[in-house]
Amino acid sequence: MKHLDNREVFRTDEEFANFRNLILANHKSITFFRSASAIKNKYGRASTVQQLMQKNLIYQIVDFSNVECQCMSDEFGFILVQKLRAILRKDPPYIIQCDAGKKRTGFVCLILEMLSGTNYTNIVNDYLESYKNNNGLNFLTNPEIAKEIEVHKIQKLIYYINGNQDFEKTNLEKIAYSFLQRYGMLQREVQILQQKLYR
Repeated sequence: MKHLDNREVFRTDEEFANFRNLILANHKSITFFRSASAIKNKYGRASTVQQLMQKNLIYQIVDFSNVECQCMSDEFGFILVQKLRAILRKDPPYIIQCDAGKKRTGFVCLILEMLSGTNYTNIVNDYLESYKNNNGLNFLTNPEIAKEIEVHKIQKLIYYINGNQDFEKTNLEKIAYSFLQRYGMLQREVQILQQKLYR
C-alpha cells in the first residue's frame, strides 16, 4: 500500500501528521491525542508533529516507535501496560505515537477507545482515518477497501484482544478491561485510566 510523504498532497498539517483527538466515550477527547512520531522522522512528519504538539500544549508522549514486537504478542501487551501505567502518574494531555501513527498507535488507541465505551462504528472510523492520512485512501469511492480493513485488520485485532474469541460489538469495554488485566494492570489502575479517558 503506497505511503504518501509529501506535505503538498494533504489539505492540513493535521492530516499530514496523522494528528487528531482520540474518540473517547463517543466524543473527541481534549486530553488524549494520536499522531505520527515527533521523535523519529521516518516519514518526514516529525517537525510538523512537534509544531502541533506545541500548539495544543502536549508534553506527555506515549511512544511506541522503538517497540519492534508485533502488536498481537504477549511482549507488546506487557509493554503496553507498562507505558499506560506510567501516564497514570502524569497530568494530561497525552499523545500516543509510533512511526506513522497507524499500526502500533492504532492498536493502543483501539484499546483505549474500547475501554472508554466508544461504540464500534466510531472505533472503525477512527482506525480508518490513518489510512486516509498515510495512504491517501478515499473510502467514499472505495468502500470495499474500507470493509476489507475493517474485517481483516480491526476485527482481527479485537478478536485477539478478546483472547482469540468471537466478540459482541456491544461488549467492547469489558473486553479491553480484561485485556489490560491479563497483562498485569491492577483493577484500581484500570479504573484510574478510565477516569482519565472520561475527562
